[in-house]
Amino acid sequence: MSPVRSFSGELNRECIANIIMGMHANTYYYAGGFDDWFLETDSQLTADDLLLYFKSSLHANGGDATSDVDALAEPGTVTLKATDGEYPASGVLYTRAVPCALSGSGRVAVTSEYTAGVTSVTLVETSTSDDLEEWSAWQAVGTSGELQSPNRQYIRFRVTLTSSDPLKTPKLLEIQLHDIPKAPYEKLGFARPVVLDKNGAWEAVLENAFDIIVTGEVNGADTLEFKLPFHDPKRSTLENEKQVQIANDIYRIRTLTDNKREDGRVITQVYAEAVFYDLSFSAEKEPREFNADTADVPMQYALLGTGWTVGNVTVTTKRTWQCTEKNALSILRAVQNIYGGDLVFDSANRQVHLLTFSGTDSGALFSYRKNLKSIQRVVDTRELVTRLYAYGKDGMTFASINGGKEYVEDYTFSSEVRVSTLDCSSFTNPYQMLEYAKMRLAEYSKPRVSYVLSAMDLSALTGYEHEAWKLGDIVTVDDKELGLLVKTRVVRRQYNLQEPWKTVIELSTKLRELGDSSAQWDKAADALSSAELVNRQEIKDMVPFNHLRNSRADDGFAYWVNSGFEVDTENGVSGTASFKAVGVPGMTKSLSQTVYPATRKSYTFSAQIASENLEKGENGQVGVEIVIEYEDGTTETRFIDLI
Repeated sequence: MSPVRSFSGELNRECIANIIMGMHANTYYYAGGFDDWFLETDSQLTADDLLLYFKSSLHANGGDATSDVDALAEPGTVTLKATDGEYPASGVLYTRAVPCALSGSGRVAVTSEYTAGVTSVTLVETSTSDDLEEWSAWQAVGTSGELQSPNRQYIRFRVTLTSSDPLKTPKLLEIQLHDIPKAPYEKLGFARPVVLDKNGAWEAVLENAFDIIVTGEVNGADTLEFKLPFHDPKRSTLENEKQVQIANDIYRIRTLTDNKREDGRVITQVYAEAVFYDLSFSAEKEPREFNADTADVPMQYALLGTGWTVGNVTVTTKRTWQCTEKNALSILRAVQNIYGGDLVFDSANRQVHLLTFSGTDSGALFSYRKNLKSIQRVVDTRELVTRLYAYGKDGMTFASINGGKEYVEDYTFSSEVRVSTLDCSSFTNPYQMLEYAKMRLAEYSKPRVSYVLSAMDLSALTGYEHEAWKLGDIVTVDDKELGLLVKTRVVRRQYNLQEPWKTVIELSTKLRELGDSSAQWDKAADALSSAELVNRQEIKDMVPFNHLRNSRADDGFAYWVNSGFEVDTENGVSGTASFKAVGVPGMTKSLSQTVYPATRKSYTFSAQIASENLEKGENGQVGVEIVIEYEDGTTETRFIDLI
């Protein structure tokens, strides 16, 4: 490195002497050559700054002409590099080095755009260094983005992009490294609020906080409230929108209230919300249609650009719907309502999970003279129903697939006929409506039983760790005086951190939601998406012309490409025959035909469908797949769920 030169006074701007670029021992001129050089007369960069930049970017290849990746064509995006309009099968991006030096554990979050089954970001690896010269071996990040490389001063990334279609490329939009501070308290019991600074590091532990209450609900609220003496030296660390950590959960302060009591004491009352509430302030989302997609697809759409990622999704339901929600959090709530399961937010790792069931059978027991102080049991039959009618769009019923009955019945609890009607006006598919009605009746046909307990969390005490339970878990309640021995789920809890024996728990035997709530279907009703009834006005607007040839099977399989179907000559509807397929697990059966319609704004697919003893497998689908080819040669595939 050259010595640092300094001078005072004005430069001689008339000087025309040569500038010597390199000199050995102040005697010999440099005998090599330079590819590029520049002279900056007003730079704040030092020689150390230039050296740091050089070492940090030495291996980066996003702008290299010989690289298979391209970080220049679309600003803020890395793609495969196209040659003569075609993309390579794969490419590897090497990023420049950036600061690391984590205070806790690290997690890598990658945001990308891809076409499922065609393009993807297949591998993300990291390497770390303390001096930008000696680097650790490349290591792939964990399944949830956990950083596997050693924690050092600098980190670089190696990202592999792949495509099986030379006309398509994945797009790498963002790589984030999250610093996850180690929690100062491992358990809720006797924990204290920890104020975090803007970098997520600990700023202050509020030892004098009191009345510390964490309120949580399954698929609901997650808030923190506590009080602190106004004159506490650490009161100055409390500011609106600052983050506060409780065990492994992180909250953001929303309100600070200073109250002066009659005795002259001044108390600051703090109300904070889990940081996932910030998702309600995300950039406005455009309406989006989802066609026979699993839940992770709309979840990824909701979280795009938020810094959050999709975690584990164990709900395998597929749904066809239109999302009209405007922000990330409301979309996630709609996903939970439509697909079912439990929405779980991991605020520390900034991940969102959708689990079939978020709890476990904890084995925890609540009983008198042990950890149960009081109990209230409510058995409510005011809304008990044993026969439930359901009506969909334009009066649609499921009678044709339910033995001619427009209702479902359940007399498990009561033999009395108690009738009610379910509003399913958003449903356009009788199969889904029948499934939904059965799910609702399973809830309505039994008494609603709920419990409110005032209990102590014994797991906060040494030697009682086996008594641990958490929100969503199954626990056992034993009260011999009430003749009560029941397993039930923790659906809400108000946990008193300072005094765990004052914790209030709400339990319920109510069936967990399976999705498709009527209110949400009103908001997210199918557009093209689901098999749809045609209303009267739509019929008036139709130009009746059937493009399908031999649609009634009058001429066998003429004009059709058949794989696994047969002609049924005894069960025709508008003609004497129909097409029939007998399902086989693990096998796809199809019947297809290519048509060439005139250009129209919309098309209608009309069919009458019957089923018998139909059971779909885990990935089974029954529906109509439409492949649309446009004038420019591009294609679009849409799937219409029929069952």
